Amino acid sequence: MKNKLLFWVFFIILIIINSYLYRLFFMKVQFIPDSLETSVFMPFVIILLYILGVIPFTAYISEELVKFIANQKKATRIVLINAIILTPILVASLMYYNEYKEKGLVEAMDYESDEFEGLMVMGLDIRTTQKEHADEIMEFLSRYNVKKMRDSEWDSFIGEKGISLNIQTEDRPIFTSIFESRLRLNTEYYEVINGPIDVDWLFNYVESIKTVVN
Repeated sequence: MKNKLLFWVFFIILIIINSYLYRLFFMKVQFIPDSLETSVFMPFVIILLYILGVIPFTAYISEELVKFIANQKKATRIVLINAIILTPILVASLMYYNEYKEKGLVEAMDYESDEFEGLMVMGLDIRTTQKEHADEIMEFLSRYNVKKMRDSEWDSFIGEKGISLNIQTEDRPIFTSIFESRLRLNTEYYEVINGPIDVDWLFNYVESIKTVVN
């Protein structure tokens, strides 16, 4: 009975960790062809691999941990069980703190100048592949700090002037809608701590880009 309970405790902890790593893998993976990545079948493939791979693997590791601990002395068992349970909790707490702490806007975007490939201003038909244009925008945005918001805190009706950018990098696209007091970054939401952002400067700058590239 104790071993069964221990198995489920380990399984729940490990499935949370493995699910996060699995999601992170598909967010960062580079070798999947674009045609497959955007296919309607891709979500089903991801779910199928999760069911056939991640869950059985997690169950196997949990069972092996229970067997390993059962063969240890009582004092060692207590230390190991506490370590296995508390370590993920500590790591998750640190990750949560890092995710929701105040940080620079460009840091939140995770933009790397060396990986820049292109910039498009949504709705204005402005495109550029000149890295200095993106660097100039990032230099401007670097003066602002942001803090992540929960989805429930985001008000879809902003009521503020805003601009939407699509920045293509070697690693991934960065989609951002920048408003005076908040911004949307891919699927995440942020409030601006030391705003408001000078959106007029952004509009004026991208218009100057249009003059250069056209």
